Amino acid sequence: MIVRHFQRTLNMREGILYRTFDAEFDSGEAVRVSAERFLCLERREIECIKYSIQLLEGHGSCEVEFYLDGGIQNQDSNYNEKFWEPVNSKTDQSFGLLTSRTKKTAFTISTAMMASVFLNGELSDQTPIGKAGKDRAGLVYNLDLEENDKLTLYKYASVFTSRDHIEDLLEQHSEEGCREAKELGYESLKKEQISSWHKKWEESDIRITGDLSAQQGIRFSIFQLNQTYSGHDPRLNIGPKGFVSDGYHEWGGVP
Repeated sequence: MIVRHFQRTLNMREGILYRTFDAEFDSGEAVRVSAERFLCLERREIECIKYSIQLLEGHGSCEVEFYLDGGIQNQDSNYNEKFWEPVNSKTDQSFGLLTSRTKKTAFTISTAMMASVFLNGELSDQTPIGKAGKDRAGLVYNLDLEENDKLTLYKYASVFTSRDHIEDLLEQHSEEGCREAKELGYESLKKEQISSWHKKWEESDIRITGDLSAQQGIRFSIFQLNQTYSGHDPRLNIGPKGFVSDGYHEWGGVP
């Protein structure tokens, strides 16, 4: 496979990460992929992803898997140690859930996901295949595509933790939060995200004239500070590593 025209853009004013690229396969097919994702600034436990895949040349089948992965580890982890101990995973025809716990502090997190698949603007009636493993939960779609067909994929996820909710109710809260996000819809949540970040910039922007690099640098720093700590939780502070996501709690921007 050859990847062409790759571009990734962080829109700091909107709090959304955009990515586009074209890919050509040895079998002759070519696709154009565009993606956008964000972590809700106002709904701190909700995150959204939109993928568009257009078949530019050829025809064939496309397998799409939406999944939650609890088998995460750092590249420099000792003895391939992972962050989480698996607690529970499950899927049904439209829903996936994964619950995990930290090894030393027994900090529990429950993550739920739901997905929607559109083919040429029409909601697909295909029933996905659920795949639940020890530390993974997935929903798999298989679709046949003809030239110029366009898939649009939406993934909604919610993340609830035992720091903020009763542990026995985590999975219930996570499922309810995810279903609410899907009912609101991607475009509605995106509009809310953009509005929330515009308000944040009205409160915290610093303007520098005559030095474009300095202006971009200070705004990048402000953006990361707002991602690292939003001010909602007095138990937290600004992480010393800034926007490194493995070790810190607050989101409000892009995953």
